[in-house]
Amino acid sequence: MTVNLNVLVPPKIVDSVTELQFTAKYPTIIDKFTVANFDVLLPSITVYLVSAGTASGNTNTIVKSRLIQPGETYSFPEIIGHYLLPGDAIWTKASNNTSLSLRVSGREIS
Repeated sequence: MTVNLNVLVPPKIVDSVTELQFTAKYPTIIDKFTVANFDVLLPSITVYLVSAGTASGNTNTIVKSRLIQPGETYSFPEIIGHYLLPGDAIWTKASNNTSLSLRVSGREIS
């Protein structure tokens, strides 16, 4: 068994449509999930941890409409430590597509 430390989602702007961010190829543990608001707006973000073969929705919502204050960086303790099995995925949706940046890192076990 090999444990690889990886950037699961490289830094990017979170879109205002529900968007796939990462699909696990191996069992994966989420170690860091950071969102920063670099704007003066007050956007929110919703995060879904979706099991393989299912779609994002209320049953797999981990964070619902979390407001990120202007200039705030939030590290989502409610997501840290969750694991994904092969085929499971991280999906997100922001209230606008101009204010939030996202980066996710973790351990993939192969």
